[in-house]
Order: sequence, then structure tokens, then C-alpha cells
Amino acid sequence: MPVFTGETYDTRQQRADQLPDLGADEGSPDPFTFISSPGSWECLDLETAGIPEEDRAGRWEWVPRVKKFHHRPGVNGISARAGGLGRALGEYREKGWTVIDPEHGPDGRSYVQRIRTRRGFRFADVWTSYVPVGIGRVAPRFDDLGFLQWRRELVRSGVVKTPPPEVLEGAVELVQREISRLEARAHLPHIQERIAGLLSKVEGMRQGNVASAAKRRTRSAK
Repeated sequence: MPVFTGETYDTRQQRADQLPDLGADEGSPDPFTFISSPGSWECLDLETAGIPEEDRAGRWEWVPRVKKFHHRPGVNGISARAGGLGRALGEYREKGWTVIDPEHGPDGRSYVQRIRTRRGFRFADVWTSYVPVGIGRVAPRFDDLGFLQWRRELVRSGVVKTPPPEVLEGAVELVQREISRLEARAHLPHIQERIAGLLSKVEGMRQGNVASAAKRRTRSAK
């Protein structure tokens, strides 16, 4: 089954009715930049995520969360005047956010793709592809594993700095508070299951490494 990406539609001359329709809510009419808050990290189970054992120091690992900063005047403090985007991003940097240049995408390529659609050009990240589900209709497919590996690489390469222990401990405390709120209803089977899952998560968070500590292991030549 073919998968349509930005490159597919940027390099072809097609009639408008032959272009894919991503729908009103898919993609963005504006390009974007990924940014990361120094206090926003999550601890993930790499084994469940599909990371091979030779590429991880342990089962659990802390990785940074990222969000899209859309280049749209009037949004995110962006002025419509010349240089408005640069000033807005500069203000986020001053507040401590990490602004991730699009060229720091996977394998040294941009993490932004431009897709030509019936509704005009749309912008999406490179981990999102679109699969045909009908005549002129497509559905999104997201590469969760590739996106996770990229976030790990951001820390390994120094693009995103490792967090202080207080940030990670704060994240653990949030989960512990959720457990405390649920304990009053612990007699309910589905709540018991929820609490058990959260306790397992807390244990993993306390054992978790930061991505930069997960050194690549190389197999010895035979």
C-alpha cells in the first residue's frame, strides 16, 4: 500500500482533483518549529516501545516532551511585522525554552514536510505519513518509534540539555499525587488496576535513565 509524504506531492505536477484531501484538521497551513520546556520530561518504557536492548541502558528512560510552535501571526506572540517570528522565538529562548532548529530532524534532514493538497499546501512533521483510504481520501499514520528515537537523540547530541534531578522528582510526585487521589476508591476493580499501573510507573521512573546516559553499544567483531 503506498504511503504519501510531502516529497511525493512536492515533486509532481497534478490536477487539483488528483491531490489528496487531508481534511480540515490534518496538517497545518503554517510551518512550525519544535520547542521544548526545560521542565517537561516523561519517562517511557523502552522495551514496550520497541527499542532494542543494545540501544538502551535500561528498560525505562527519560525523554523531553516537545510541542509545535506554529509560525502564524497573532499566535504565540508572533507579530505580523518583519522579524516577528524571530523575536517571538527569542522571547521563548529567554524564558528557558529550547528552540529546536528544523534541520535537527532525523538523519540530518528537516523535521518539517510540506504536502500539496486540495486545500493548498499543508505542513506536517516527517513522522506523519498518509495512507489512501478511498478515492482522494487519506488517513494519517504516525511513526511513534521514530519520533521517540529522535527525542532521545536530541539529548544525546546536546540539542536538549539534561534536566536537573528536581525536574524528574517533580514528575514522580505528580504521579504519586494521582495515586493518592485514587486510593479513596481503591475498592473498585478498575481503580485497583489503575493504581497498580501507576505504582509500576513510579518504580520505572525512579529507575529511569536520562537519554544521554543510554550509550550506544556496539557488538564486538567475531
